Amino acid sequence: MYRNSPAWLLDCITTLTKSTAKFEQAQSAGQLLATAVVSSKGCWQNSTLIPEQFVSSHGILLFCNRIRSAYRIQDCLEHTLSGVTVQHFFDPVTSTLTYVASDPESGHCVVIDPVMDLDYASGTITTHSVDQLIDYIEAEDLTLELILETHIHADHLSSAPYLQNRLGGKIGIGARITAIQATFAEIFDEDEGFNRDGSQFDLILADGDRFHVGELIGEAFYVPGHTPACMAYRIGDALFVGDTLFMPDAGTARCDFPGGDANALYQSCRKLLALPDATRVYVCHDYQPAGRPLAYVSTVAQQRQNNIHIGRGISEDEFVAMREARDATLGMPMLMLPSLQINMRAGYLPPINGNGRIFLKVPINAFGGLDVSPLAEAE
Repeated sequence: MYRNSPAWLLDCITTLTKSTAKFEQAQSAGQLLATAVVSSKGCWQNSTLIPEQFVSSHGILLFCNRIRSAYRIQDCLEHTLSGVTVQHFFDPVTSTLTYVASDPESGHCVVIDPVMDLDYASGTITTHSVDQLIDYIEAEDLTLELILETHIHADHLSSAPYLQNRLGGKIGIGARITAIQATFAEIFDEDEGFNRDGSQFDLILADGDRFHVGELIGEAFYVPGHTPACMAYRIGDALFVGDTLFMPDAGTARCDFPGGDANALYQSCRKLLALPDATRVYVCHDYQPAGRPLAYVSTVAQQRQNNIHIGRGISEDEFVAMREARDATLGMPMLMLPSLQINMRAGYLPPINGNGRIFLKVPINAFGGLDVSPLAEAE
């Protein structure tokens, strides 16, 4: 088969060399070193050291998937890692990364943390971000098997039901979703019509549960801290960490949402950083500190050594003190209130009211502030 063959690898490198991407290839001591630097929008990827015999038997492990023209690389890079192909999509409005991870043998795939677009000021929901995923999945002739949420996001809306309606697949999340639903059902004054048992989701995963993506086997990791229900998912040597870890120069996620716990986050990070050094770590957000270009993948070894919050032997007490002090300075995410109401429903909107309209609630001062009840209009 030509695709993923050594000949295909050489053709990819030849094509990329003619574009704005710069590829360096070196062969030494039976190893192939492929380094990709993409100048389009400043995206770049780390070098990957690949045993020559692995390249010969499994094909290219690091490559660009599409060429927009003879002189421009598509913004997204595709990685094939231990049999799993990973394609990223970035939403600059919420700094969210969504991934399509696929099995090249069967053509089955999983989508992790898909985004629905919301203009909060006008209350307008659109599908630009998720339509990019659909275009990619259809162009690659993939079969969508799973849509996995790493947690109930507070900064963007999930597009899982829209994606499922278009392409199929089961929507999955961690088993502690019920705790999140109970907490926010009270905050948003939900009635008994809102189920608090996780039944909006098709698949509930606990720590250590396995799932299949074609011939590939995935594993679920329970990693509380950012929220009490966070999960990470490993497929091959690709680990999708949600809001547990950020890129090494950005550290870790906040822990000040209801049920968040800095001690728990420290232990969750240590759990993930105990995985093999070469495990690829894919983050859910990149806020591009100091204005650097987008970055979204590192390794466990790089995180363990260089993460500014959790690396280099930082103790739990040091981490908790830093995390709590930093969290005290952070404002609420812009889309927190709409995101929570929709995401705790697996991405479904609240029920249509008697007038055929859909509304979201704004609970006044639910997260602090003065008593404003004297200002409420009398019924």
